[in-house]
Amino acid sequence: MPAIRILDDEVVAKIRAGEVIDRPAAVAKELIENALDAGSRLIAVQTASSPERSIRIQDDGHGMSREDALLSVRRHATSKLESAEDLVAMRTLGFRGEALASIAEVSRLTLSTRSAEELSGSQIEVLGGAVISVSGIGRAVGTTVVVEDLFFNTPARLRFLRSRESESRVLSSGGRSSTGAGPRRARPRSRERPRASACGGSWARRRWRARAGSTRCSP
Repeated sequence: MPAIRILDDEVVAKIRAGEVIDRPAAVAKELIENALDAGSRLIAVQTASSPERSIRIQDDGHGMSREDALLSVRRHATSKLESAEDLVAMRTLGFRGEALASIAEVSRLTLSTRSAEELSGSQIEVLGGAVISVSGIGRAVGTTVVVEDLFFNTPARLRFLRSRESESRVLSSGGRSSTGAGPRRARPRSRERPRASACGGSWARRRWRARAGSTRCSP
């Protein structure tokens, strides 16, 4: 038997997921960028005290139909380009269609969403990359993604995480370093110690002014 072998698709998928998602801050970054690309004007971020346990991102963007929501958790499924020629004119923060699929591959992910064209929303639960539940849900237009038990099926990744305080600090500053600007955004907050939502830092204000033509941060 040869010493070198071709890995099966399941192992390859988990390795690829780890290349995109290496820590909780990467989850928040990818989901915030998705929300920005969806035209969100308000993004709320909530985490557990240990962010790998739970990260919740809620936005008021365009939302998705059930069909699009199911496609969104598949690898290389994206609404942002159709051909190689589209790459040169790309104006979105992400385009590869890997973020949700990679996150879902190494976590327990719940996605709920509703587009303006639909009377009710859809909720999809994904466990380790496999869709385990699809149901209807009443909700406002927009999308909410809850990521729980990050790296539950790749425990080696957990050993590379820093302390919960360190990971929380990196997550909190991740939005500022990843986009440089954004709409009004709620500060990341812990479920164990909830705090009132507030406007984001200077990066958020700059993009808010650019998009809305306003210097005010409404309550």
